[in-house]
Amino acid sequence: DGTLHYLSINRLPVFDQATGDFRGYRGTGRDISDEARAAETFRAMIDAILARPRDRAATAADVADMRARLDAAKPGAGPWDVKNIVGGLTDIAFICQFLTLMAAPRLGRPPAAVADALPWFAQNGELAQEEADVLMQAHALFDAVLQTGRAATGGVFAPEKAGEALCARMASVCGEETIEAAERMLTQRQAKPAQLFASIVGARHARGDVQ
Repeated sequence: DGTLHYLSINRLPVFDQATGDFRGYRGTGRDISDEARAAETFRAMIDAILARPRDRAATAADVADMRARLDAAKPGAGPWDVKNIVGGLTDIAFICQFLTLMAAPRLGRPPAAVADALPWFAQNGELAQEEADVLMQAHALFDAVLQTGRAATGGVFAPEKAGEALCARMASVCGEETIEAAERMLTQRQAKPAQLFASIVGARHARGDVQ
């Protein structure tokens, strides 16, 4: 009847056990049209929400309040906690979310990934190129530290609990020769995103805090 359907197909190659010749594929398929349509509906709802004009000051206050509450609930454990520390990955993500809310009514939805969104904001005049460069470089570094730490320890890297080889590896990820120099460098790199958060979004105060 001309209705569009979406299918999910999983397959594996089959080879002749005697000769090794390729015989085809064996697998399963299922109709995921309902899930696909639901996802399209959800995306349309998100686009409609993002298209609503917002007051910049009120939105900034909401974002700063949310970030302050998150920081109070799960504060960063130090410079190696590159996700939660002030000036870390969460701050960069919140900057992108704020800019998305501000830009979407005029420019449409930006790319979802932070690494793609930051240059998009710069190209569209929502961020100065210098600011975007700082945030992109910080994001790439912090993400590398996060992923390496998780792979090695299952959580946040802690130099005092790590062996010499792992410390050397983490220093190398940071482009430094020693773990002490790497930690100093991380602290310095985290300062700029924290400053940009304050200048773009505002001071992080939960509502009810004494200003």
